[in-house]
Amino acid sequence: MSVILQPQSSFPIVRQISNHLDATVYYVRAVVRNADGDTIDTVNLTSQGSQRYQSRYRVPVDSSGQGAYISIITSVYTDSGYTTKSDNYGDEENTYLVFDRVSGSRGGGSGGGKGGSVGLRGP
Repeated sequence: MSVILQPQSSFPIVRQISNHLDATVYYVRAVVRNADGDTIDTVNLTSQGSQRYQSRYRVPVDSSGQGAYISIITSVYTDSGYTTKSDNYGDEENTYLVFDRVSGSRGGGSGGGKGGSVGLRGP
């Protein structure tokens, strides 16, 4: 099951270091890719304490109006220049569906008020 993200909403990208006993300071970066694998954004996450890293991300627009998948891969680095990945933690990838739940839910039936139907998509 995919999580559905609303376009242009603020979405938290989070990575929790799995070993709660590891007190090392890490640097975590997220790479956002489209369904073709092209990088569309890179986000450096900020330490929240307790080995939790997070940053708010503005979800991209789905220009097709039909929904689009993105994947977010988080990587853990040992340096602030994001050049050396940690030997202790692998990359983690999650896939999300970007879909306008508000406009997409208005795509059928007849409109009711002034001006006719709202939100209908043409051919």
